[in-house]
This record gives sequence, structure tokens and C-alpha cells, in this order.
Amino acid sequence: FQAEDGIRDVERSRGLGDVYKRQVIKRAIKKTVLRLRNLLEKEDIPAVLKQHGIFPDGRRVSVDKITSLDDTGKFRRERLEEILEREIKAAGNDPKAGVARYCREVAFTYLNRLIALRCMEVRGLIDECIKTRSDYAGRSLRHNRFRREYPEKSFDKEDTDGIKAFLYSVFRGLHEDIRILFDPDDENSIIMPSLKTLRECIRSLNEDIPEDAFKEPELIGWVYQYFQTEEKKRVFEDVRTKKKKIQGDDIVPATSLYTERYMVDYLVQNSPGAIWMEMYPDSKLCKKWPYFVKDQDLKPREPRPVKNLTFLDPACGSGHFLLIAFDLFVQMYEEEARLAEEGKIPRDWVVPKEKIATTIIESNLHGIDIDLRSVQLTWLVLYLKMREHQNSVGVPKVLPEKVNLVAADASLLDTPEFSTWCEKRFKEEPYSLNIIKGIAGKLRNLSEIGSLVRPEEDLKELIHKEKQRLLSAWAVSYTHLRAHETSLHLVCRLLLE
Repeated sequence: FQAEDGIRDVERSRGLGDVYKRQVIKRAIKKTVLRLRNLLEKEDIPAVLKQHGIFPDGRRVSVDKITSLDDTGKFRRERLEEILEREIKAAGNDPKAGVARYCREVAFTYLNRLIALRCMEVRGLIDECIKTRSDYAGRSLRHNRFRREYPEKSFDKEDTDGIKAFLYSVFRGLHEDIRILFDPDDENSIIMPSLKTLRECIRSLNEDIPEDAFKEPELIGWVYQYFQTEEKKRVFEDVRTKKKKIQGDDIVPATSLYTERYMVDYLVQNSPGAIWMEMYPDSKLCKKWPYFVKDQDLKPREPRPVKNLTFLDPACGSGHFLLIAFDLFVQMYEEEARLAEEGKIPRDWVVPKEKIATTIIESNLHGIDIDLRSVQLTWLVLYLKMREHQNSVGVPKVLPEKVNLVAADASLLDTPEFSTWCEKRFKEEPYSLNIIKGIAGKLRNLSEIGSLVRPEEDLKELIHKEKQRLLSAWAVSYTHLRAHETSLHLVCRLLLE
């Protein structure tokens, strides 16, 4: 029972009472996530779209006939038109399904943002944005400050308390830190939930989920899994009753399985952990790893700097494996510093404690997923972990120069716009054009196969094919012309061509 709940190791488990408490918390999170998702996706976002003249079945009212829209509202409508055209195409040219896709993405974006803010404030990383208090007339600390400083600011006509404008400013403030999640200008931020629904979401995150739950490292993973509950149920019901093949948009919910903590610990401790023990067989670091297999056949390995080790999760989901690997790499960096002090390894291998967190993000951890939402959440949990570590060693916030997370969703390769761009860009380079079009064709199903794609192999094959065509063309030209010109003249002419 404890193993299934993911808290088998002694340090985290406190008996069945602790397990029961954890299960209660998870049930509260699931209930809240499903209720807020339904409120946002099925009720509120469609209603907001209606205000912009867009109906759930895809019908649209001319902008000129919507008197309630000001110039800003009309601009939002124009952007919505462009995005919905793409969503409808992605949904098999089904207008209703296309609108539903967009509503789902907007709902997920705002729910993630509000939960992320709650996670950040309980860790002391930001001043309170979601936690409301009676001392501030039911507002949060920062909302109250914002209202006093900008009493006239609003996002739209209904934003009488400035809460939308306030949240928009918070998102923009976090834009540089976690742009993939908090970009206030991305397509899922064109509209905002209604004032009533935003207030209900904030109330629910204050009252329906225990505050300690937002400190749990696994919280984001639970949210991601529970958000997919309805789709997962539908997909497997279709498989059972209709023998339907799982493909397209159904792959993500069908494969969204949260890996419990003890399983992650086992795999991480016996992959990069095993490499460490191969480099340093006498290290006592493994005593901190309860799931490390001590009797496995480890082969001696030449020591190398920890910053040169890499850990890749090819289907990173909400980043659970990378989150646990982060802690393991912290231990390795600290042990590496101790070994350098003892003169057992070069001192220039050591990473200063204030740079450990960013070095792990920049050099050690890598993640790929077919779902952009997964990548958003992975960076969120790693950002939270990085900031917590920086606080623990007493250094100010420093962001990494790069983050090695990739969303394998290059859908633009399968569009007329991409083909037109290729034709124009490589008009004078037919062999290059063939290679570019060839690799784009190979990547057409990238959003389904993700990290299983092998572009380097496909690229080598395409280059070899075009090289053979080019050599054949040169051979024909040489055979045809060698009676009329010298080899020097021919080479010069071919080079000019």
C-alpha cells in the first residue's frame, strides 16, 4: 500500500496515517482540478468566445454586428480567427472540435498558471498573489497593492476590481523566468476567464486544497494526470468498444501515467547513480539512495566532471524523473567538491555552490515530450526546484542561459506556408530544396512519435541520395561535353552552375 502511494522510503513514510492523509490530499486535488477544468473549459471560455462572436459549433458573427466589442476586443477577435482556423484544420476540418480544442488549451493554461503562482507563494519565492486575506478585503497581498497603485486599471469592461489586469501584470512579471508558461502574449492568453470564474478558481485554490499540498514536489504531476482523466477514460472506452486505434490527440491522455516516487527513485539511483559509483566505487554517497542496487555488476569507469554527465527523459511528462535527478546531481556536485578538497580529483572540476542549480539545468538535465503542456510543467517544476536550491545556499535568483527541454510538435512543417517558404528560399538550390522537403516529410508524424524520430539518419540518407543525383548529372555533362571543351573549362563551368 505504501509502495503504491510512492512513499516507501523511511525518510518520507510515517506509517498508514501518513499514507491516509496523502490519499485524502490527492482526492481533494483531483476533485478540484476536474471541477475547475469543467468550469473553465465547458462553461466559461465558450461564454467568453461568444462575447467575441464565436460559438461552440464554429459559427461566427460578423465583428461589425458586435456592438459590445471595443477596438481592443476587435483586435482579439482577429487573432482568434487565425488561431481557430489552425485548430479546426488540426481537428480534421471539424469547426466544433476545433473550438473545443482551443477552449481546452486556454483552460489548461490558466489553471496551470494559477496553481503555479500558489506553489511559488507557499515556497516564499514571490509575495502572495492567490492567497486571499480578510485584511485586504478578500484580495491577496499583491492584488491589494496593485489596486491601490493602479485603481483605474482593468483588462476589460467587467474587470471592476482589476483582478484580470493584476494577474496579467503578474504573468508579464514572470515572463522572463518561465516564458513557456507565463507568456502574456501567447495565443492562449488572448482572452481571459470571466471575473466570476477567476474568483471561483482563486477561492477553490485557497479553500478546497490544503496549503501544504502546494509544497509537494509531485503536485504538478498529479494536476497533469488528473486533468487528463476524462480523455483517458474516453480513449480506452473507444479501444474497448470500437477497437479504435490510439492516435493523434488521443496519444497524450492515453500515455499520461504518473510514475510513483519509489519507481522514479529506483530508476534514477541506478542510472546516473550507478555511473557515479562506477567512477568512485568507494564513495559512500550510495548510502543516501535506498533503492540503489549494491550487488549489481558495475564496471570501473574513468572519473569525469559531473557537469559532463547527461540525463535524458525522452517522454518527460510533468518532469518527475528530472525533478528527482536534480536532487541526485546536487549530491554529486557536493561530493565532487569534497573529493577535490582531498586532492583526489582536479579542483577545476568543482562547480561553486551558487552555480550548482543553474549548471544542472544547463548541462545535466534534458527532456523531450510530444505535448507542449508537459514541457511547460516540466520547466515549472525544475524552476521551482532551482529557486528553492538557490534560496537554501543563500544566493539570489540566477536564471540558466539555456534549458534543454523540447516539445516535439513541429506542426508547421505540414503547412502550405512552409512549402511556399521553401520554394522561395531554395529556388536556386534544387538539391537543397529536395533535402529540406524530404526531412519535413520524415518529421510529419513528429507529434506522435516524439523522441523515437531519428532525423540524423534520415538526413544522411537524403543527402546521399541527392549527392548521387548531382554526381550523375555531372557525369552526363562531362560525357556530353568533353569532346568540345577541356576538363578545366568543364570544372569551371560546373562550379559556376
